[in-house]
Amino acid sequence: SLSIVLSLIRSGHAVDVYDSCVSRVTPLMDAIMNSQVEIAIVLIEAGADLSTADINGENALHYCARSGNCRMLRNIISASGFNHYQIMYLSSQRSIKRQLPEDIARNAMIKEILIGLREMGRHAPVFSKVIDTSNYDF
Repeated sequence: SLSIVLSLIRSGHAVDVYDSCVSRVTPLMDAIMNSQVEIAIVLIEAGADLSTADINGENALHYCARSGNCRMLRNIISASGFNHYQIMYLSSQRSIKRQLPEDIARNAMIKEILIGLREMGRHAPVFSKVIDTSNYDF
């Protein structure tokens, strides 16, 4: 629930906590897995780290690739405010199985976007309006 996430952030809870020592999934990864775009954006704007890896060495881009959600990928890249080099670094991180995010992409479009991010650091193309979270009070 977005309202609960906002309430927890306002009360000072950390945004990059792990769910357990077994999986090391963060709230951002959980939001991505469940296609909660608004929650993912709020977490990133509150300081969630896209490069944090789970027990398998997968970061937020791996989770986006697995979900196949282009809208999620586009919005988290935009919300991160990363420059080209940071995007290239993030999209070049390999999991413990030596897989890049593009290697586990669910569809061709997200794979193409991830390859572009890794090779040129260019932002994902915009297909629809980016969510405006400026009205949220942190």
